[in-house]
Amino acid sequence: MTDSCDVSVLPAKKTPDPLSTRNVKLFARSAWRANLVSCAIVSVLGAVLISPLISPSAIISTSYDSLLAIFRFFHLTQAETALNGLSSAVNLIRDWTSVGDSSSAGVISSVYHSIKTSGSIEKAVIYALSHAFLRQNISSSIIAGLALLATIAIRVFVRVPLEISTSRFYLETRLYPGTSPSRLLFVFRRRRVLRMAWASIYKTLWLILWALTVVMAPVKYYSYLMYDYILAENPDATPRDALKLSQAMMKGNRWRTFLIDLSFLPWYLLGLVTFGLVAYFYATPYHSLARSQVYVQLRERAKAADYPGIELCDDPYLTQRPTAVSSETALASASDAVNLPANIYPDPHALLLSGSHTDYRREYCLPNLILLFFIFSFVGWLYESVLSLAYVGRFVNRGTMYGPWIPIYGTGAVLALVVLRKFRDRPFVTFALAALIAGTLEYTSATIIYVASGLEYWSYAGYFFNIQGRVCLEGLLVFGMGCLAVIYFVAPILDTWLNRIPLVLRQRIAVALISAFVIDAGFTLAFPRVGFGITS
Repeated sequence: MTDSCDVSVLPAKKTPDPLSTRNVKLFARSAWRANLVSCAIVSVLGAVLISPLISPSAIISTSYDSLLAIFRFFHLTQAETALNGLSSAVNLIRDWTSVGDSSSAGVISSVYHSIKTSGSIEKAVIYALSHAFLRQNISSSIIAGLALLATIAIRVFVRVPLEISTSRFYLETRLYPGTSPSRLLFVFRRRRVLRMAWASIYKTLWLILWALTVVMAPVKYYSYLMYDYILAENPDATPRDALKLSQAMMKGNRWRTFLIDLSFLPWYLLGLVTFGLVAYFYATPYHSLARSQVYVQLRERAKAADYPGIELCDDPYLTQRPTAVSSETALASASDAVNLPANIYPDPHALLLSGSHTDYRREYCLPNLILLFFIFSFVGWLYESVLSLAYVGRFVNRGTMYGPWIPIYGTGAVLALVVLRKFRDRPFVTFALAALIAGTLEYTSATIIYVASGLEYWSYAGYFFNIQGRVCLEGLLVFGMGCLAVIYFVAPILDTWLNRIPLVLRQRIAVALISAFVIDAGFTLAFPRVGFGITS
């Protein structure tokens, strides 16, 4: 007898299956946690721009009716009362922010109501064309032709490129934490819009033909499931080769992929009764990441088996994260955003903006910040006055003060330069924070002025998503884009010009302007400006 153990009789340790539902979903959840914000943004954009658009009111109504039916079926009286209370609160908030049918002013309101009335982007275009041209007594056949062309253009130049780019985004997201939503521009940057449009038509034609057989339609749907991912990895692949490779990769894996998809059904059902929140912010990105992981695993198996056409899948950055990338490689790739994910190298936009003509990373001295405040305050005053001239046909000093300046513009620009300094290499974050700063500043200013004097110098009543008429979504988006222009182009150029002026002279000009501003502010407090184009 020996103390040793015969290892040959022990059961062999089972190798984990990377394509099992459990392992695929574990990987997908991990990737989702590392990219919560960007996944949410891409999911919402996909719901609006790619999938058939369902109006927010329809989503709320469906969820409300579903929950109400469930509560009544199980006689949950308290839950039903709470739901009705929530509905009343939502209606109150909707009225308070003018998101409802009362919204009628501004560009966003017009687009929102066209889409809400029609139910989809394509139908909104047809709706707008019909109303525009019927007033001109143009033939209905011409209107139908224009509507058809507009629908095709939206499909070709918006939806299809975004579909492929979304697949690319999730392929990168599964490996790279912090992947930017700007990767939705992948196909556009690669200049493959028309090629992707033809690829989509090619696959759709085959699916239509297989749909005629009824039985084979779901089979072929799963056979072609990897098609978009292949094109997302290699936009130069021909549709025929990509379709054949997708069929080869999915052979023997259709059923297990179907089971993986089926496992997400409870999450989508939960999304149905949570006003779409679970579906948009969790189920959709989670499911997309799972499918991306399936593609990568099938891709590796195809490479190991040397499938015909597998050479199309030649992007190493989608399966193995590089430890370092040289600056030369980054600069060479940034010009057309070839294959490297955006977070591997400096953002192409950042590289473009850091040219010799302007350096947006610079620091601004105090005298220059003061002068920039007055420059942007004057530009804001000029902008408001020109708008007044265009709308009412006469020049009006739209400022809250007597001098040629509107301080909210200068304050917003300077705050964006100072507060958002550490975010300058991240334009999307800068845009969002600039819009937030603008909203806070504008709402606070309007509230203080109203409480102090009872006057309203501006009102966004009727604009889409306005809050008490003091701020609105459209204004925040415009201010966000304006801040990007200020931070990356205008302010650096102005700062360069100001630095050519002797420092002592700049300081004297700044003191003189501040003195004039203080006098103006005191006079305005004593005699507030009112009248046509100002408070009425």
